[in-house]
Amino acid sequence: MGNISLIHIHSTTGLAAVWTLGRTVVLLCLLLYAAHSGKAQTSAHDMQEPTLEEIYQQARKHKNKDPQKSKDYALRALRGGRKTGDSAYIGKVLNVLGAVEMSLGHQEKALVYLEEALGKGKGKDRAVTLTTIGTLYYNRCQFRKAKVYYEKALHVFRTLGNPNAIASCWSNIGLAYKGMYAYEKAVENYLKALSIKESLSMGQQGKVGGTDKIMNNIGEVYLLMGDDSTALEYFNKSLVLQERIGLEKNLVYTYTFIGSVYEHRGELHRALDRYKKALDISRALPFAEGQAFAATNLGITYGKLGDWQQAEQYQEEALHWNTQLSDPQSSARNWLSLAEIAYAKGRYRKALENIATAASLVGSEGTHHLHVDMYRLQADIAEHLGQYRQAYAYSKMEKALSDSLAKANNTQRIFQLRNNYASEKIALLEKDRELKVMQISKAKLFNNAAIAVAFLLVLVIFMLLRSHRRKMRNNLIIKAKNEEINRQKIKDLVWEQQIKSIQANIEGQESEKKRIAKELHDGLGATLSTIKLNLQRREGAIA
Repeated sequence: MGNISLIHIHSTTGLAAVWTLGRTVVLLCLLLYAAHSGKAQTSAHDMQEPTLEEIYQQARKHKNKDPQKSKDYALRALRGGRKTGDSAYIGKVLNVLGAVEMSLGHQEKALVYLEEALGKGKGKDRAVTLTTIGTLYYNRCQFRKAKVYYEKALHVFRTLGNPNAIASCWSNIGLAYKGMYAYEKAVENYLKALSIKESLSMGQQGKVGGTDKIMNNIGEVYLLMGDDSTALEYFNKSLVLQERIGLEKNLVYTYTFIGSVYEHRGELHRALDRYKKALDISRALPFAEGQAFAATNLGITYGKLGDWQQAEQYQEEALHWNTQLSDPQSSARNWLSLAEIAYAKGRYRKALENIATAASLVGSEGTHHLHVDMYRLQADIAEHLGQYRQAYAYSKMEKALSDSLAKANNTQRIFQLRNNYASEKIALLEKDRELKVMQISKAKLFNNAAIAVAFLLVLVIFMLLRSHRRKMRNNLIIKAKNEEINRQKIKDLVWEQQIKSIQANIEGQESEKKRIAKELHDGLGATLSTIKLNLQRREGAIA
């Protein structure tokens, strides 16, 4: 019995195991089928290729956030566009590719794409390409070339009648002039841009984009010209506008600019406070350009206070962001500031290495002041190292470049003065012409007024005469009527007198008749009475 029970238990356990195994196999089959079905659906979905326009939109979408991904999409779109032969589409894609290559630091590749796009695009697309090429040259510190392309873009946008784009072009031209140190021309162009932006902002509570940036640009130029008060005025206007609308990224630049004003005035701690506000906003967003901008200024200010550790820390932070942003000019300034810090710490070799790195990042056009600072610092280092010949050579180069800059600035100033003189002369001639036109207009107006007055006088006299004649005629009519009335009154009086006379005669006759009647009555009564008495007497006598 024990054996039989054991066998029964084993057989029961085996059946249960087989059942469990079978169920597991069925479940696995079902899972595999589901996975296969999902794969098939995914493959079918993947087979639906996106349209060229969708690929282009993806390239645009990732242009600022992920340049490399944007580039991949743009190259894919470009291949598709070249197959279709759609020039307008190819031009748009090339514009995106050029902008992406610029952000990746591939300036030459960007220029190749943009120049090809220039031959494809028309209208707005062409203007955008021209602006992007101008920005490329601006980033390379080739400000004159940048200005040329910005002016070409301005011409296209004027033809299209796009006021917002026109304002942006004026602002870009101002940037180019600022890079060439032609500050008055820069302000002139910025003010043109600001005028358009403010006219567009009317009725929109100042919500037209770019107004605050132009105010900052104007303030920055006035700061470079040494006019702190006007600079601060424009920065504060921009700050109010940005706080009202909530432009946090732009607040970074404005706080930094206001800090620069205080720094220029020697109020370094107030400057640090503004720079730190800008850096805090940038870190909270996050905003790489803002962090680089604010950190650079913090490093410079701490350097002026002699706090080299803080200065170095902020300059390295700024350098990190400027390198990521592919901004060679700003990176070069960071390297030069780090060189000055190393020099102040007595690390001369490190300072020279930093100067060499800065020099390798920038060209010659538009960076003359940077080279002057480099030569000055190299001369100081060479002097401290006892290399007096090199120190003299660097000092000589610094002086030559400084003199060249001063001469260029003077030439630019003379050119501007000549232009201003010519402009003022033209303006005076125009005013003189306008005055003459006004005088002629006034003379015509006076003559017309005199004629009008004379006409009115004649009209008044005519009306007075007419009124007088009418009055005289009315008077004669009234006189004649009065005379007629008087004659009628006389006639009425005569008639009245006659009537009264007749009435008097009638009354006299009536009175006479009454008297005669009375007399007759009285006389006849007495006679009759006498006769009666006589008759009575006679009758008595007879009897």
